[in-house]
Amino acid sequence: MKSFTYNDMSFTVEKVGNAWDIKNGNAVVAAGLFAGVADADAEAKCVALVKTIFPVGVRVVGPDTVHPIT
Repeated sequence: MKSFTYNDMSFTVEKVGNAWDIKNGNAVVAAGLFAGVADADAEAKCVALVKTIFPVGVRVVGPDTVHPIT
């Protein structure tokens, strides 16, 4: 199992059977990835996938409740 931090979030990459799972705490980001791929290659691909799913600088901002549209 490999752990890494990206964009202030902690992720773990662990092997389950012959495939890989990516988790963020208790939440599963992706499961059953890269079946049959070598360990080093699969871990590198998992890190690249996380960087694609969670791009740096993108934030979800809620609605502006202080200045409603009238």
